[in-house]
Amino acid sequence: QGQTLGDAAYSFQTLLNAAPDEFSFALVSCHAPFKYSGDSRTTMWQRLSQEVATRAENNKPVSFLLQVGDQIYADEKAHFWQSSPWDKCLAMDNADPQTAARRQALYRDTYVRYWDFPVLRQLYARLPQYMMWDDHDITNGGGSGETHQNASEQSTFAAAKAVYRQFQHVHNPG
Repeated sequence: QGQTLGDAAYSFQTLLNAAPDEFSFALVSCHAPFKYSGDSRTTMWQRLSQEVATRAENNKPVSFLLQVGDQIYADEKAHFWQSSPWDKCLAMDNADPQTAARRQALYRDTYVRYWDFPVLRQLYARLPQYMMWDDHDITNGGGSGETHQNASEQSTFAAAKAVYRQFQHVHNPG
């Protein structure tokens, strides 16, 4: 079996040490809970949690969770923001020496808000994670377009990348 690291509230599990003859994994993307209201925010995670539990009961456990992007939507307004985190970051003064730290803090807050659902945290603690980012983890187009080349946009991209490493990349092997 894999190894559980950390305490019960904040933990994750590594993948099995020996390769089994067969394994299954779950694949998800586009975690956008704030497009919905009430229990609909976590429908995807509730269904996945039920499937993981059923497979475990039938001795066909899900080995890991592959998340292929858009774990947050930093370019969209949610009910608790007047403007998107991306827009807030662009409005910050690049000459201020605290701007980089403030941009990272805003992205960290975004992850905390998007991942602050008990069913999501339980799955994250139960299954090893492999995560990659996609454009909305930064902004629509993710800093790759010609319109994302000025100093504020590049500095915001750097903040998003640093926080991606803190929240997502730490789950990946190697």
